[in-house]
Amino acid sequence: MNIWMNNKQCLLKKKVADFAAEHIATRPDLHTLKEFPAGLWEEMGSEGLLGIGIPEDFGGSGGDYLSIAVAGKALSEAGNNLGCSLTWMIHQIIARFFLLDHGSDAQHVQYLPDMARGKITGCIAVSEPEGGGHPKYLKTTAERDGSVFLITGEKTFLTNAPIADVFIVFAVVGVEQSRKRFGAFIVPRTSPGLSLAEPLDFGFLHPCPHGGIVLNRCPVSADAVLGRPASAYEDMALPFREVEDTLMMGPLTGGIRAQLNHLIRLMRDQALPVGDELVSRLGEIESMLGTLEILAYDAAAMLENTDHPQLVPLLIFCRTVASQVQERLRDLVQTAAIKQDTLYELMTNDLVSTLRIAANISAIKQKKLGRALLT
Repeated sequence: MNIWMNNKQCLLKKKVADFAAEHIATRPDLHTLKEFPAGLWEEMGSEGLLGIGIPEDFGGSGGDYLSIAVAGKALSEAGNNLGCSLTWMIHQIIARFFLLDHGSDAQHVQYLPDMARGKITGCIAVSEPEGGGHPKYLKTTAERDGSVFLITGEKTFLTNAPIADVFIVFAVVGVEQSRKRFGAFIVPRTSPGLSLAEPLDFGFLHPCPHGGIVLNRCPVSADAVLGRPASAYEDMALPFREVEDTLMMGPLTGGIRAQLNHLIRLMRDQALPVGDELVSRLGEIESMLGTLEILAYDAAAMLENTDHPQLVPLLIFCRTVASQVQERLRDLVQTAAIKQDTLYELMTNDLVSTLRIAANISAIKQKKLGRALLT
C-alpha cells in the first residue's frame, strides 16, 4: 500500500484507473473534441466518479482532498488525456470547496446529490473580458431589488461553461472604503437574462470546454447567495486559485507519467539503441517525476488544514520542476532521435500549454517570497 493512501484510497485509485483505461484511453478522438461527450460524463456519474469529495449522506464517496488528488492522477495516467481530467477536477472543486465548505444546508440538499450523480455540472464565473480575475477590474454587479438580486455583466474564460447547469457568479455588491465587495451567487443556466457566449477553443486540453456567459439583469433570489454575502472574493475566489493549483497537481503528474510511459513504448517500438547517457537521462526524469508525485499528495493533504504556509512555496517548486521535466523530455526526444506519434505530441502540447497558464502569477508569488527574506 502507498504510504500516503489508506485502503479506501488505494481501491479508489484502481477503480478510477480501470475506468480511464476502458473509457478514455480507448478514445483518441477525445483529443480533438471541443465539447465533453455527454455519454462519457453520464458513465462517470454512474460509476460514482463525480462525487468523490461529496459526503456519503449526499450520495458521494466521502473522500477528502487527498482522495481527489489520487483519483485525478489515476484518471490522467490511465486515460492519456489531461482535458478530461480538468473538466472532472473543476466539478470536484465546485462540489467540495464551494458548495460543501461554503454552502448552506439547503444548498447542500439542493445541489450535492445531483452533482454526485452527474445530473448537475457547475462552472465558476469570476474572470471577465477586460480584467481577467483581478478584483480591481471586475465590473459585473448584483443590485438588490426587493427580494431578488439583479446581476448584470459578462464572464469569460470559464472552464465547463458550455456544459454547465449552474454558474457560481462573482459580482460586485457594494463598495466599502473605496474597496469593492463581492457576493457569490448560484445561478442556474435556465435563469432569465442569462445567455451563453460562443465557446472558446484554446487549441489544447480537449475535450474540456471553455466559454462565457452574459447576464442582463438576471434575477436570483436571496437564497442563491453562496457563503458570506459581501466577502466572497476573499473567502472563495482567492483560495480557489490555490485549491485549483494544488488539486491539479494530481492530474498533471498523472499526465506526465502517461507521457513518459508512452515515450518508453515509442523507444521500444523503434528499437532505439540504449546507451549509458540515455539511461542516465531517463533516470533523472524518473527521479524528478517521482518527487513531483510525492509532493502532489503532500500538497493535497495540506488543504485539509486552514493554515498551510508551506503550500505556496511547494506549488511554485512543483511548477518549476514540472517545466524542467518537459525540457528534459524534449531534449531526450531530440538527442535520441525518437519519432513522435500524434498521441505523444497531443499529450505534450496539453502539458506544456497548461504549465504556461498563470505562470506570471507564480512568478509574482516567487518574488514575494524573495522580498520576505530580505525584510
